[in-house]
Amino acid sequence: MKTALATISRKPSAFRRPGMAVLLVLMMVAMTLAVAFAVSRVQTTALFVDRNHRLRADARTAAHIGMSIALRTIHTASWAGVGSSLSGSIGSNSSYQVTFQAGDPQLTSSHPDYPKLPYRVTITSVGTAVDEADSRVQSSHTITAVVELVPQATTAWPSDWNQVQAHQVYQWADVPVLVELPVQWSGSIWTQGSVSFAPSYPTDDSFPFFGHLDEVAVFNKALSDFDLLLIQLAAALPGTNVAQAILNRGPLAYWRLDEPAGASVAADAKNFQPGKYFGAKPGQTQVPFGSSAGSAYFDGFNDAVDCGNFNVTTSQLTLLCWYRVQQFLNKNDMYLVGKALNDDTKKHLWSLMLDTKGKSGDWKLKAVITTTSGTKTLTGGTLTSGQWYFAALVYDGAKIRLYLNGLEVANASHSGTLLADSQARVFIGDCAPDSARARLLRDCWAMAQAGQGDWRSLIGTWKAPSGKLPAETVALLQDDLRASVQNITVNTSAPVIIGAPITGYRLYPGGVTYMVPAVGSVLSNTTLAADPQSNPLGIFRTTGSIELQDNVTIRGTLLVASGGSVKLKGKNINWEPILLPLVDGESRARRLPALVSPATLEIEPGAQNGFIRGAIVTGDQFRFAAASDFSNSLQILGRLVAKQISCEKRSNWPTDASTWQNYCRDFLSQTQTAYFPLWLKNYRSLRPEPQLVIAPDPSGSTDHWPDWMQPIFVIASGKSGLRWNVIRWNES
Repeated sequence: MKTALATISRKPSAFRRPGMAVLLVLMMVAMTLAVAFAVSRVQTTALFVDRNHRLRADARTAAHIGMSIALRTIHTASWAGVGSSLSGSIGSNSSYQVTFQAGDPQLTSSHPDYPKLPYRVTITSVGTAVDEADSRVQSSHTITAVVELVPQATTAWPSDWNQVQAHQVYQWADVPVLVELPVQWSGSIWTQGSVSFAPSYPTDDSFPFFGHLDEVAVFNKALSDFDLLLIQLAAALPGTNVAQAILNRGPLAYWRLDEPAGASVAADAKNFQPGKYFGAKPGQTQVPFGSSAGSAYFDGFNDAVDCGNFNVTTSQLTLLCWYRVQQFLNKNDMYLVGKALNDDTKKHLWSLMLDTKGKSGDWKLKAVITTTSGTKTLTGGTLTSGQWYFAALVYDGAKIRLYLNGLEVANASHSGTLLADSQARVFIGDCAPDSARARLLRDCWAMAQAGQGDWRSLIGTWKAPSGKLPAETVALLQDDLRASVQNITVNTSAPVIIGAPITGYRLYPGGVTYMVPAVGSVLSNTTLAADPQSNPLGIFRTTGSIELQDNVTIRGTLLVASGGSVKLKGKNINWEPILLPLVDGESRARRLPALVSPATLEIEPGAQNGFIRGAIVTGDQFRFAAASDFSNSLQILGRLVAKQISCEKRSNWPTDASTWQNYCRDFLSQTQTAYFPLWLKNYRSLRPEPQLVIAPDPSGSTDHWPDWMQPIFVIASGKSGLRWNVIRWNES
């Protein structure tokens, strides 16, 4: 049983051995084939990967080479500009293609750098590599670089435009310049024409003295001939004291006028009534006698010492002074000392002056006395310029006597008691109430110093050829406005040539040409503004004349056609040209002109609250038209460059001398308001605030004069091309 079973169990084993062997062989073959296939796939993939890596590297290298060539090219004068392209091969299987496109695709209108768009260029370099064995297999690599222009230079300005930069107002032709008040010009004023400054108002008809005055005294009694002789001898003899001789005779008031230069108060040696210097200059070394400490100089234009409004109400009076005439003026009288309401001698309570009404035309002493018996005028003596005189007027209740150097030269009968008038003031060197024009200007300066508002007409220096600024204007500017005056050489050539408006412009060589849009003949309730895409500088042009009405905003430059004029007639005109990007190495940005016109610019009635920031250049006249207060007003923060300038008068201001004398007298008679301009505004409804303001741009920009035939920015001298900064770099 065991044997049988054993036999049976061995038979199947014998049958399975050949089949298993075959199976094992087949399995081994399959495994071998699988391994071989896998190895083959790995090797093939490795070959593909290696080829692709090589192609990609070649493409990237080609793109970098293309970008390198592009960046080098854009920095040279040979660059063809935006819209151009570059291409080239590298070896046998790779190449590059470069394009230059204006702008930056990432700068949208909401981006803070959007205004920089026209100064950017997008450079795209595409490198391509092709498999040498199979041209269907290739790789590409793209590099995008955004560059931004670094301005290094502009075209050279005309030589006279360089000179313009030093002045706020530049008037070049030998034609009249009219400047009526109220205006305010700040900075350096450069004019070539004859200047009329404030000729219409406040009008003057005063009696200014031209020369030196010293030792002025008023007595409420009549000095005798002997008293006057002793005073005269005290002046003539060495070692004597004139001041004591006068004080010993009991003057009511005595102004020695020996204060140092720059003093504002004329002391009264009797401590009764000190005076105030207005324009007159103490501290002069020109003196009448050895014991005099000094004298005061009066330039013949608006200079005076205001000694208040005290009265002498007796029937006796003595006035005395020493004087030296510098030059006799072409007027009827020159005032020494007196009390008066105005220049009308019928309004003089008492006065001592110089007069030319003699039949021979010689200058003589003149006295005016007004008493309860009426007004009496007396003249006498003969005078010359350049020497000191001792003059005296004595009224004793019965006679008026005139004395010259201690000797009587004229007398006349008169009687009565001297009148009192609280509005009549005592003045030395001019007739009360002095010059209304000078007082207005002086008080504008005083208000500015006191922080009460700056209404000064000139803050700076007025430069003109010799003789173009009248002597009176020089006195007003220097003495009353505390401004400077300077003589310059004659130069009547236009600083620039104003041609026809351009139709297109470029920012840099190779840049986009932007077309200049034309605007209509009337602008109203509209805005003209720069557009970084189509008009980055905001340049606009006219085809003829143009009128700006209400609510016009211009953010750019207006170029006016030949023969076309510009009129500002509306309210709320707001005008500001573009600031250019900073030129490398410069600390001040350049601003384009606001207006370039070959003809007249007129600011007419109705042009209220106008504001212009930037230069105004007109080849003809700048006219600020006559109008009532604030019916036209303009603030220019920039330069005015014009052939002719005319700032006309306020139509609601009086132009007669008597009205202004009354204004001055009324002002001096009150104490509520310290400054004449404020008093005019508060009590006479006149508005002395400046209505044409020309001042420097607070940004400190430089007014740029472009050569429109050339790009705004050019290749700097000594450089091979433009300069660019890389702003962004992308690779894919």
